[in-house]
Amino acid sequence: MPITMNPGKAARGAEPVTTWTFHRPIQTYVRVLADAGLLIESLEEWPSMRRSQPGPRASEEDRARREIPMFLGFRAIKR
Repeated sequence: MPITMNPGKAARGAEPVTTWTFHRPIQTYVRVLADAGLLIESLEEWPSMRRSQPGPRASEEDRARREIPMFLGFRAIKR
């Protein structure tokens, strides 16, 4: 799925900067690991440590970053 990384600037006429994301449900990764004969030994969530600029939405943006991890790491072992 394409994501515009500079939506505010692009809306004001700047060239849009686009990146791609490939999201799948966590159950998909668990199923693929299990089908390969692996067991999940550990799982870590890594939130974004970025802080919003002061403004009316800053506290909610920061809260969302703490609650929704930016990265998810699995460690799987062979059964």
